[in-house]
Amino acid sequence: MKKLIVLIVAIIGFTVNNATAQSKFGYVNTSEILVLMPELKRVQTVLDSFQVTLTDEYNIMLKEYEKLLADRDKLVKEGASQSMIDYKDDEIMQKQQLIQKFQGLIEQQLIEKQNLLMKPLIDKVQTAINDVAKEKQLNYVFDLSQQVILYKDPADDITKDIRKKMGIPENATVPK
Repeated sequence: MKKLIVLIVAIIGFTVNNATAQSKFGYVNTSEILVLMPELKRVQTVLDSFQVTLTDEYNIMLKEYEKLLADRDKLVKEGASQSMIDYKDDEIMQKQQLIQKFQGLIEQQLIEKQNLLMKPLIDKVQTAINDVAKEKQLNYVFDLSQQVILYKDPADDITKDIRKKMGIPENATVPK
């Protein structure tokens, strides 16, 4: 019985070692690739424009809020009734809530817009990664930008191959 268990453990160990020996790994820095893509400038321009539009709307709301505060102060100085002041306080509170909701909406819309605009770029990078991995017969490719690798052999870096596949010049550098 002991011999059978030892034999099974040996077979399993041999199988695992054999499977590990056949696996090939590579790594890439997708952040570097994305930053160097010419399409990213267009995405950033569209996002900046979108953010300006949302910020303009936000600023209009803030001015309306400030006017409500000024109107309330004027009512107090003129000795308006408490019911008029309370009514103005309700308006101010509603505007505050609207502004807070709008702030959340701005953040959400910016994230959604960024995801929408970045998806084609990310898909393009993924296609290039898939192509290079197949060409190099890699089983796994890790992303350095996610910082999950504890050791890497520079010979396994396929970032240059991905850059070449995507037409990004070798001398292009990441802006600081």
